[in-house]
Amino acid sequence: MFTVYLSKTNSANSHRLHYCAHNRSVKYDWLGGLIIELGKSAIREDDKSYYYAAFVVSETLDQSVSNERTGFTFPEADEDGDDEAEEITLPKIRKKAVATIESLISEYIEQARNQKIESYRQVVNAEMPQYRAVLAHKADKVKRLAANLSKQDLDYELYKIESDWKAEIKKLGTEIIEKKKDVTTMDEYRELYKEYLTSMNEVGQSELARYIIHRKSIIDLLDILTSKDGLEDKYANEDLVHCIFFPIRTTSDVIPYNKQNLWLLDERLSYHSYLASDKMFSSMEGIEISENEDNRPDLLILNNAFAFSEDKDAPYQSISIVEFKKPERDNYQDNDDKKNPLDQVEQYVEDLIGGKIKNRKGRTIYITKETPFYIYIVCDLTPSFRKILERRDFMKTPDGLGYYNFRDKRYNGFIAVYSYEKVKADARKRNQILFDKLGVPDKEE
Repeated sequence: MFTVYLSKTNSANSHRLHYCAHNRSVKYDWLGGLIIELGKSAIREDDKSYYYAAFVVSETLDQSVSNERTGFTFPEADEDGDDEAEEITLPKIRKKAVATIESLISEYIEQARNQKIESYRQVVNAEMPQYRAVLAHKADKVKRLAANLSKQDLDYELYKIESDWKAEIKKLGTEIIEKKKDVTTMDEYRELYKEYLTSMNEVGQSELARYIIHRKSIIDLLDILTSKDGLEDKYANEDLVHCIFFPIRTTSDVIPYNKQNLWLLDERLSYHSYLASDKMFSSMEGIEISENEDNRPDLLILNNAFAFSEDKDAPYQSISIVEFKKPERDNYQDNDDKKNPLDQVEQYVEDLIGGKIKNRKGRTIYITKETPFYIYIVCDLTPSFRKILERRDFMKTPDGLGYYNFRDKRYNGFIAVYSYEKVKADARKRNQILFDKLGVPDKEE
């Protein structure tokens, strides 16, 4: 039989759980680590501060103390050992003692947990709405988190709880599929799936909220990288800006869909057959170029013909090219493909029309002058580039933040020149309804 005594003391400097033998403390544990609501700080009550001191006493402890009185002779055991085994171990004693102490101070613990979850609820509602479902369905686990976590630590802990919850739901779905074999009526089948579908719906909303937050963060990050650095008074280089849209020097075969942000330019760009990011034509899988093989478009996007086409080796439905330029660059020169992005992208088009592409089966697909090209140049509309665009009869977009033109002689194409301000403004407008529905304030321009 074990007995736990609990007292308050102002002479200690932490909450402690003592294991005693012959009326003396032999060893102790930090109680604030075992009962997270106690933590490291003293408890304030009626303008007084104190720590808890708990003492476990038993004849078993008296008989099991070591000769040096520095420990006990219990056999070694893991914290997660078998609770049903009759063998006495220190982890078992600790677990029972902590449960007893929690019951003795249950009112304080419950109050502390409620205050903690309410403080975290304010952070979640304001800055992490993707975890609202976690607070609603896993409040018992959130209550057991440490108090006063930073936003980064809270994000990490809530993510772990959410991941465990998803695993539970997936396991439940597997179990339901197995039980389906024994379902005899439609009513029984519906009832069986009710809990599962409800949980899946909550998880789906959480995933959608996370994606909306991701989009807002990406737009804000693009805004930061296209503004002057406050410390070094300079703009981000082209590669950093490029990486926001798609990781540099890689392809869509390697980068998953959720790691690309082509929606910033056009939602349709996200759905493609193959995308190469800042890779030389000569290094792209399945592309053979006889000349200018070192040309390197920032983004080359290939879109297959519709799946219902009778000819499975039909030409690509369209090809998109995206070219980025450093923010505020203003040294453009006409008729120079090194200093004029219009000439630069049209050289890419000529290279592609003159080359060959093979599909994944090794079948040759020819790019012709009739293949539609969609070309995006993303840059700041500085005076030197505006002059080139206007000389070449480019038309202004209605908002005045971009230019566009069509090609129908040497190739079939549409060229859009978008300023970074236009990309950010249009992305915000397209996603504002999502930000509003989620209750996330958007950054003001």
